[in-house]
Amino acid sequence: MKASPNCPHRQPAADRPARAGFTLIELLVVIAIIAILAAMLLPALAKAKQKATSAACVSNQKQMALAWVMYYNDNKDYLVNMNNMINSDPTSTSGLNQIPWRYQYASSQEPNNLPVVPPQGNLDIESYVKLLTEQCVLQGTFGLYLKNPDVVNCPGDSRKQLSTANYAFCSYSGVTGLNGQTWGNHPTQTELLTKISDVHHPTDKFIFVEENDPRGQNEGTWVMNVSGSAADNWSGTTILDSPAAFHGTSSTFSWADGHSTSRRWLDGTTIAYGASMNPGKYSTPPPATDKDVAFLVSGYAFRGNQ
Repeated sequence: MKASPNCPHRQPAADRPARAGFTLIELLVVIAIIAILAAMLLPALAKAKQKATSAACVSNQKQMALAWVMYYNDNKDYLVNMNNMINSDPTSTSGLNQIPWRYQYASSQEPNNLPVVPPQGNLDIESYVKLLTEQCVLQGTFGLYLKNPDVVNCPGDSRKQLSTANYAFCSYSGVTGLNGQTWGNHPTQTELLTKISDVHHPTDKFIFVEENDPRGQNEGTWVMNVSGSAADNWSGTTILDSPAAFHGTSSTFSWADGHSTSRRWLDGTTIAYGASMNPGKYSTPPPATDKDVAFLVSGYAFRGNQ
């Protein structure tokens, strides 16, 4: 059909004026807005990630607390050996079973710390370390109760190094007074608690403490420098083994009645100590404070503080 002479014809594409694009200023404004939005969102996302990590860690601690409870229910109320080596200190452990709740692993101490050390074979170092971590749990006493050995590691634990010499095989340490090792002024040999009936206030005494030891894994139990007595509220007590701060400013605990919690540290020195990755930090532990040390010593179980 022939076009009407009155109908305007479209201009050829080559003759039409080009559409104007963004100017440099407009692009910079858009980039600036995106940067502002990112700056507003990233802290919120970081906090959300910390909360998610803390929630996972509390769940881990809950499973470990239940394993601890199930053990004494199956063993005439005796508490599990909190040391990480079998008969590492025969005078400080008692009960029906000297096998520790988990084994530690150190390549220089094979096979004393781990009954069966699997060969590395064709595994890369990361896979082999994961295998060793699992075996440390599965061959320990808790292997009967923890079907997922990964629960011994906090997902926020930053010590995951690909080296069997200083890799963190566990994010949690058992309290020394609960059938563990003797230490300093407290607990002495006679102050160790070996049966659940020895724990008078199970809702107030923690079993496992989340720990940040930059030297690798804790080879024994979690200890404090306890001074004084119950009469003076353990005056002069200080932190020694470092608590962790893997979730920003908080840490997790499991308790002798089987529950687990997260607690925010209140003192800046505790937060700095818990976050520090300096292997020499144990030479300068934080001073005694009324905030965090009071909380820790109140949950630190041993005879006379049970």
